[in-house]
Amino acid sequence: MKNRDILNQILRVLAGEALCIALMLAVYALLHKLTAAVLLGALAGGVIAIGNFFFLAMSVARAADKAVETGNTAKASAEIRGGTMGRLLAVFLLLFVVLKSGYCDPIAALLPLIFVQLSLRVTEFFRKDGET
Repeated sequence: MKNRDILNQILRVLAGEALCIALMLAVYALLHKLTAAVLLGALAGGVIAIGNFFFLAMSVARAADKAVETGNTAKASAEIRGGTMGRLLAVFLLLFVVLKSGYCDPIAALLPLIFVQLSLRVTEFFRKDGET
């Protein structure tokens, strides 16, 4: 995998995430519910979501590169699974701290995790054939 391809994918997801968060904040504003807690929740959730995606992309790329170099796909697959467990634990702990702090709106903090999936699906839908 080329680092440029990974960076482009991360930037596309980041742009989609930012757009979805902006739309979410606009809805909160239209409902007259936009508060500092909503803004902090959106920021915290967005950072956690993008951080999780970034580390996912980097670990998969690193494992794929190792699999190509060594020809050992089983080891690469095990490495990806191990990284997934670590990332999920980190996301859970960070969300737990964010939500228990009481400074963030829970919905605004959790929705950005869904927005990453939405961004990925939309970018894949509009991806041209042969483009990575």
